[in-house]
Amino acid sequence: MTTITAINDWFLLDKKLLFGASQPENNYINLAKTIWEDMRYQKIDYALVDYPGEYDIQDVTIQCFLGKNDLLNYLIVYGNKRIALLQSPDILESTSDFAIAQEWIYTDDSVLAKLEQLEVEGERIKLQ
Repeated sequence: MTTITAINDWFLLDKKLLFGASQPENNYINLAKTIWEDMRYQKIDYALVDYPGEYDIQDVTIQCFLGKNDLLNYLIVYGNKRIALLQSPDILESTSDFAIAQEWIYTDDSVLAKLEQLEVEGERIKLQ
């Protein structure tokens, strides 16, 4: 089970992934809530996922998907964990990549309703 620490409006997963922080932190892999710039012209000194695509950072594989309202959704694989971090229920209909997830971390009850409708198995955790 993923350890989640909530601080203000951001969440730290397994002391490794930082989701939704307003300022990126050097010590973690930073996961943005919404899509950011498509081109970065300067080098940054922290790990940041803020655009759809596939990333391999510090032995963590992250697939980032764009949902409605520019919300980012993640499939995260490291060690023996396969975690879906979801903000948009529509993403579950647009890709089957999430079928491998063991844990479902979500931000909105509409995502939970979609998981239940699709009869998805696995642990479900709401970020609060």
